Amino acid sequence: MKKTKKLIIAIVLIFVAITICTQERPPERIAREHLAAGDSLFVHARDFNAAIASYKQALDLFKEIETDLTPFDAEIKDVMHKLYVSALNARDWNLAVQYGEEYLLLDPGNEAIVRNLAQIYRVGLDNVAGAIDVWLRYDNIFSSFIAKQEIADLYARINDNTNAILWYQKALEMNQDADLLQKLASLYINTNQPNRAIQVYEEFIDSEPSRRQLGIAYRNMGRLYQDMNNLPMAIQKYELFLEIDYDRSITLWLVDKYYENGNFERANRHIQNMITRNANDMDAIYFRALIAHADGKFQEARADFQRLVNHATYGSSAQGFIRSIDSTD
Repeated sequence: MKKTKKLIIAIVLIFVAITICTQERPPERIAREHLAAGDSLFVHARDFNAAIASYKQALDLFKEIETDLTPFDAEIKDVMHKLYVSALNARDWNLAVQYGEEYLLLDPGNEAIVRNLAQIYRVGLDNVAGAIDVWLRYDNIFSSFIAKQEIADLYARINDNTNAILWYQKALEMNQDADLLQKLASLYINTNQPNRAIQVYEEFIDSEPSRRQLGIAYRNMGRLYQDMNNLPMAIQKYELFLEIDYDRSITLWLVDKYYENGNFERANRHIQNMITRNANDMDAIYFRALIAHADGKFQEARADFQRLVNHATYGSSAQGFIRSIDSTD
């Protein structure tokens, strides 16, 4: 494989040398030959550094011979993109951002390049400020919801909560998104502003969002109140969420809280919902057994406990309840 690669490179270089030495060849043709050589080195030899060298020669020539009467805008843009992609493949991050930045001057609306370039700054170069700047320039031109969200996320990564909150708010002015609200609310919690977080959700609910978005908001509010240890409000918001959508973990959490508070009627309502969806839901069966036992319905409880005797989590407890019931009989 290495010999084949070396042979391809040698052939390409010989071809370039021969064609360059040919007399009376116009510069445009030479530029295109360098471009073709770069393509061959990139595609066949996978020698990205050599491809970069050929593309650079093509770029320099196209720029040199460009005039108002004979523009090479499309060619220059194409070669610049190939230089960027080649630098990416060569994992030369500094060169990648150089060509990426130059390419964006020619195609500033290319969101895919903006996103990828920001990723290189953040991950490849550990330069979050550079990533933010890429999105800022894009947002200045296009006033983009996505850009504002990305900027906010980047500020949040470096714990610049003030700027993160500012940009999440700017994004939300363009698009009331429940998941984005969750991020903003979390920042308010982190900056000891829980009431502001709650206000954000209440304002969102008042805006009459779609049913799906409303459900997400109620779910997130429930989690927020849960984190604040305000269980009555967490229960209220989770109940509102479950009227719109189903989530097993939330349903089980409510069952547990209702059982702890002795509200067996509400607990059983959610237990039945769980069992309707999965007749072998062992968590639901265990709580149903506990409630039946607490209500003095010992045979019903025993039947459920019997189903759990070999369960890894509930087996030991179930066996103890069965022994207690049997000894009472």
